[in-house]
Amino acid sequence: MKAKFAEYLFGDQAIIPVGVTRIDDEAFDGCENLFDIELPNTITSIGDFAFRGCSNLLDIKIPGGVTRIGKGSFYNCDSLSAIDLPNSLEIIEDCAFEDCSSLKKVFIPKGVSKIGSRAFSGCWRLKEIILPDGIDRLEEYVFEGCHGLVDIRIPGNVTDIRFGAFRDCKGLKSVEIASGVQAIRDSAFCRCKGLGRMEIPTSVTMIEDYAFEDCVWLTEIIIPEGDISIGECAFSGCVRLTGIKQPAFSHDWRKIVKYLDAVRILYKKEEKAPWQKN
Repeated sequence: MKAKFAEYLFGDQAIIPVGVTRIDDEAFDGCENLFDIELPNTITSIGDFAFRGCSNLLDIKIPGGVTRIGKGSFYNCDSLSAIDLPNSLEIIEDCAFEDCSSLKKVFIPKGVSKIGSRAFSGCWRLKEIILPDGIDRLEEYVFEGCHGLVDIRIPGNVTDIRFGAFRDCKGLKSVEIASGVQAIRDSAFCRCKGLGRMEIPTSVTMIEDYAFEDCVWLTEIIIPEGDISIGECAFSGCVRLTGIKQPAFSHDWRKIVKYLDAVRILYKKEEKAPWQKN
């Protein structure tokens, strides 16, 4: 904890006076007994690791003028169950809410244009999150390990679902990917064990290695026609996968699907699967 903020701490409560415009980096870092904090409307920025490790902080209301939540600001605030994000917010930096294991619901305002890598990683009780249209990519591991997440809609302005973005979201059952997404990166949906069906929009040109690895309840995936690159073992370990609908024969399905015998490729009736051809 920084000394200049010690004067605002009263036992398990912190009261920041009107006129303070920024919560400095590491301002309340490691204040395990901090239970409640009041932030004035003059605050516009929350610094890096400002509340890291405040393990008894239950909730916080971010003032209406805040535009940036810094890197690791609420990292490992594992009692934080609710957070109110203002419409003024534009940037959520890397690891901002990582390992906030009690967080259940987050509404991200429309003005947010960046959600950093690992921003909500390890929030395993998180059941609902609404993504704004303003973001253009989902960063690495942004929702990794969010076991409670059941469904997600990825808006059309997103072009890139990056490495491990939803890895280990074991309860995820429904993913709606709007047209506009171009790349599903390595391990993006790896070990999403509740996922039953996926429809890839026509805008996607790349599905990288291990993108859907070990999605053990995935039974069908629809891949659009056209020039699409599919990496090795993209569906490795999808042991219940019985239908891949993809009209073109441009892929080596032996590399893409590890358990080839379990897979039925849905082609035109007169055509054979790639490995059945002479």
